[in-house]
Amino acid sequence: MIFRFCRTGVFTGVRIDHVDGLRDPKAYLDRLRQQLPDTYIAVEKILAEDEVLRLDWPVQGTTGYEFAARVSGVFCRRKSAVSLDDLYRRFTGEQRSFEEIVRAGKRRVMEKQLSGDLDNLVNGLARIAASHRYGKDIAPPRLKAALSELLAAFGVYRTYVDEDSRSEADGHYFTAALEGARKINPDHAYEFDFLERIWTLAFDPEYFDGPAEEMDAEPALWRDWVIECQQFTAPLAAKGVEDNALYNYHRFSAVNEVGGAPELIGTTDESFYGFLRHRLERWPHSLNATATHDTKRGEDVRARLWVLTEIPGEWERQVLSWKEANAAIKSEANGSPVPDANLEYLIYQTLLGAYPFDPEERRGFSVRMQDYVVKAGREAKAYTNWEAPDDAYEAGCREFIARLFDPRSISDNGFIAGFRSFFEKVSHYGIFNSLSQALIKTTAPGIPDIYQGTEFFDFSLVDPDNRRPVDYAPRQQALNRFRETKEGKGALLEDLLKNKTDGRIKMHLTAAALAARKEFSDLFEAGDILPLEITGQYAENLLAFARIRPPAWSVTVVPRFLTGVIEPGQDPIGEGVWKETAVVLPGGAPTHWENRLTGERLVSDRNLEAAAVMGRFPAALLIGEVRS
Repeated sequence: MIFRFCRTGVFTGVRIDHVDGLRDPKAYLDRLRQQLPDTYIAVEKILAEDEVLRLDWPVQGTTGYEFAARVSGVFCRRKSAVSLDDLYRRFTGEQRSFEEIVRAGKRRVMEKQLSGDLDNLVNGLARIAASHRYGKDIAPPRLKAALSELLAAFGVYRTYVDEDSRSEADGHYFTAALEGARKINPDHAYEFDFLERIWTLAFDPEYFDGPAEEMDAEPALWRDWVIECQQFTAPLAAKGVEDNALYNYHRFSAVNEVGGAPELIGTTDESFYGFLRHRLERWPHSLNATATHDTKRGEDVRARLWVLTEIPGEWERQVLSWKEANAAIKSEANGSPVPDANLEYLIYQTLLGAYPFDPEERRGFSVRMQDYVVKAGREAKAYTNWEAPDDAYEAGCREFIARLFDPRSISDNGFIAGFRSFFEKVSHYGIFNSLSQALIKTTAPGIPDIYQGTEFFDFSLVDPDNRRPVDYAPRQQALNRFRETKEGKGALLEDLLKNKTDGRIKMHLTAAALAARKEFSDLFEAGDILPLEITGQYAENLLAFARIRPPAWSVTVVPRFLTGVIEPGQDPIGEGVWKETAVVLPGGAPTHWENRLTGERLVSDRNLEAAAVMGRFPAALLIGEVRS
């Protein structure tokens, strides 16, 4: 049916869910491409920080988790990692690293949810060991312990050894996992040596101690076992990382995403642009996603929380004062205060990131938060879980959230009233992060992916919260107005800035940028990317890059780290803000430009003054053509 719909044009593309769960992803994709030679195919592949998509897969790219993680990095202050780490440890008492929490989560999954699958792997390994000179004396419990440690140490979802080959990357990731396992459990060095022989398919007939007639089949048996292990490591990572570790490590929840690296806060601009160049060269049609049905928090929740990396000291004072004040409203379950400190720290971050602008949405927010906190507690599996929920603990969590929203619980004004002053400051800066993220997504190499409802600001939490029905009527009304405003956009821009919390400003940016993409499709699909130098007082507070496919050029300019540039409530526009800050154009660039977000026309030599580029709107998309 799917093939029929693709061939008749009903479907224009297909998405392969969790491609790593397949026994042989490449063989599957090869067969799929034979059936659908001209159809867009994207794979849901979670890539580690240093991992790239296999070049021999016949697909257009991934569903974009890695893009969301990389764009997040350039909006987070890297130098704040130490402060946030120290605060997290003092607030919660948690001393483990994210890596340690991941290993613990994977071990728990192997003990509970995937124990039967692990036993099958151990039984297969024991059969191989029984016919190998250096394996037949290893007791099955030791094989299981060593194998479990190795599987828990994998830093990627899986390797791809198949019937035909193994790549250099496969060897790199296996070696890293093996070295990690050796450090954690050196007592199993002998077993790890044996596992290395099997995983690297280093079959040597000299060490085969089984029946002679079975020797020829032994290499295939080893290979099949390795393939089964690879298929096991993918769900192990999904359940151990996505559904466990991300709910146990809360140093900075904005980076706790599928495909993210919670142990890292921030990235260099050079690294980000290197990622975009690779995307353009190898996967120009991969999806640029910033929100999906599986993201742990909405794209604008994350954009708001990035602000905390700019003001870690202020965040520390606020959150510690909240902890002290709210200790009085905690109930007890099983002899301990509820929620525990780790979950409480997540609650404050989530409240700050997800608290709605709209008064109507605020009315139901307490219930949404209660549902979220129960889910987060169950996924963490520290005090409650899905299989055996602790009703007392969960009731205590719900009660804590309800009391936070109750003005009678703490003082005459209540927690939320005091919370709002800090929220208003952070959320103001977060708006501009959201706009910057949306414009980069739409103009960077790749295909922008816009999840339902994110045309306006989206402060959803993890599913099922991010799958609530979308009210499309106001979005359609806003879009109609944008289309009707052909000339004289000044009044519209002023209205959008004045009422930016209603989200129409984000939709205006997105609609205008998509219209430019459509008009200059060759430029945005295949144009080179060139990072642009920025000079002046606020050079580090702007990101700018050009896309080039002669004669057309585009220049994307977005602000960041604005707490050091503007006051709370101020908009980052005009000469009074940007002073002499400028974007430097290379030789051969156009001299005449149109800002597609405002309709303004600019003339430049080598410098684009930030005050002019962002004189009426807090981001810019310039389009120009080199005149012959």
